[in-house]
Amino acid sequence: MLNNTGKLRGKIAIVTGGGSGFGAGIVRKFIAEGAKVLILDINQADAEGVAAEAPSGAASAIKGDVSSELDWQMALKLVLKEFGGLDVVVNNAGVLHTSGPSIDLDEEEYDRVMTINVKQLFWSTKVIIPYFTSNNRPGLFINTSSISGARPRPNLVWYAASKGAVNSIVFFVTLGSLSYGYSASIIASTLGQPEFLKYFKLREGIDDNATALLGATNGLFQTGGLLGALAIGYCSDRFSRRGSILISSAVLVVGGGLQAGSVNISMFLVMRFVTGWGVGLIVGAVPLYQSEVSPPHSRGFLVGLHGVLIGSGYALAGWVGYATYPMKGNIQWRLPLALQVVWPAMLIAGTYFLPESPRWLLQQDRTDEALAVLKRIHHDVKDPSGNFAVREYHAMEEQFAIDKRMGDGTFKELVTKPHNLKRVVIGFLTMFGAQSTGTLVINNYGVTLYSNVGYSGRVAIALTAGWVTVSILGNYITSLFVDRLGRVRFMIIGFTGITCVLIGEVICLALLETRKSFGISAAAIFFLFGHIAFFSSCIDATTYIYASEIFPTYLRAKGLSLSLSGLFLGSLVYTQAAPSALSAIGWKYYLIFIVLSAAFVVVLCLYFPETKNLSLEEIARLFGDPIAVELSRISDKDAEAFDVAIESSQASKQTVQHMEKV
Repeated sequence: MLNNTGKLRGKIAIVTGGGSGFGAGIVRKFIAEGAKVLILDINQADAEGVAAEAPSGAASAIKGDVSSELDWQMALKLVLKEFGGLDVVVNNAGVLHTSGPSIDLDEEEYDRVMTINVKQLFWSTKVIIPYFTSNNRPGLFINTSSISGARPRPNLVWYAASKGAVNSIVFFVTLGSLSYGYSASIIASTLGQPEFLKYFKLREGIDDNATALLGATNGLFQTGGLLGALAIGYCSDRFSRRGSILISSAVLVVGGGLQAGSVNISMFLVMRFVTGWGVGLIVGAVPLYQSEVSPPHSRGFLVGLHGVLIGSGYALAGWVGYATYPMKGNIQWRLPLALQVVWPAMLIAGTYFLPESPRWLLQQDRTDEALAVLKRIHHDVKDPSGNFAVREYHAMEEQFAIDKRMGDGTFKELVTKPHNLKRVVIGFLTMFGAQSTGTLVINNYGVTLYSNVGYSGRVAIALTAGWVTVSILGNYITSLFVDRLGRVRFMIIGFTGITCVLIGEVICLALLETRKSFGISAAAIFFLFGHIAFFSSCIDATTYIYASEIFPTYLRAKGLSLSLSGLFLGSLVYTQAAPSALSAIGWKYYLIFIVLSAAFVVVLCLYFPETKNLSLEEIARLFGDPIAVELSRISDKDAEAFDVAIESSQASKQTVQHMEKV
């Protein structure tokens, strides 16, 4: 038995299901370690019995349903009244269903398991987090799961699913973006691994085609990405938003696994193409899904997390490469490449728990499902009756009816109608412009660039990893402020900043050609890091947000697909040319990125409309399309009138349905 150390002295906790079993054990241990505990349990007698065992004033009990918002509010009030604060919430309560085949389980039993095992996480965070944040307390949530979440037991499939949902809530949304960031960036450190260059005979002087083959490792990846980006529009419409995420993940698993197992350069290059194809799919599938399930006021933040996790994938790839550099043999490069399969494999396993996009469901005439999903994902404690979700749904429904009258949602319609062609051009330029900053060239050939300013070997790999790590913070800044400052303004700041730091970088590189200086080398490094700071904080995530929201629902998947082709076309052109260009003209290659970045500032100011805080349906107005309802500008009086209209519409539909049945 563990000794009691008093490490929880002064802490206050709520433990659900603390009247028996594991929960009672947790309560007793917390109290023994000096904590005060409120037991929240549906069985009041059991809870009071455990509380009575504790020293006077150390424990209290309350009867409550963990799936009830009201009971969580009562628990918070009581713990504050009894103990004066709260530090820890232990979501321990859980139930099993009757053991047996899934087909024998009735809906009532399924709902009971899901409600108790999963919904308590939702209400505990909804009720408790505002207390933690408003009182500046570093609160902690401990969610009790089960090995069944990862390793289901026979005849308890839905209990396993409910426990797996706990894990999915914590891990799932990060995986698609992380997969893209890691797969796109891991080649940067791989090209600096001596064992990789030795195995494939890619050192200058050993293979006359070394430079061309190194360029091909990036060129084929970007070519695959371009084809994947063009395919994601069809996949997302044909197989659903969730289905496209599954397909993307499967391609990434195959490409990453066989890339790590490559036995010759031909196999490696083919698998780089396959992995690029998967990346092109996933980089479109994730922000498309995110934009369609996010409420208007926080869409920038939620889609912006795509950029945060891409940056995290970049950083992880860099540091994995740094960690494996001292290793001997082929594991030095095979291990980092093999890790590409981990996150898409987890994504495949977790997609089951995601709701489908309500806008895609509406496209398929699955209206009841669309409304149910929208109510669930846009629920707000300030709007318990779900009025906003209902208004949003009917605005979507009416807008979709307008959109259907305007066209049939084909690629041809995107390029033949002026208002849609404007969207395509803006979306394409947004993604192509981001690559015209030279960021991917710096990322993928970072080891070479750092060698040019006097840093080589493991130091160069460490600098590459540090460079991409900056992008995590930068993208997070975007997600926090892009809904306030605006998409276009953010990009203007970013492209202006990048133009300035690239000018500084070019000056340093030009000076280093004639004289070696530690100060000039340090300045060159400073400007490279300044480049990623501006790119990640103002451009990276912002471009995905902007391109994913400017198209109407019936064209969004295909429009985003064409927009993302700009990303991969730019990446293909610039990275394929980079090895030869850097070898032939050196720093002069950066002049292209300076000119294009400066030009893009002008284009942004003149032609790009601002989309912040508008619903996806309202953005149509910016391109001259008719819209059904402007929810962002609706007054309380108009909202009431809209609610009456909705009720009348629903009543009419019910009457028609009744008459049809008669």
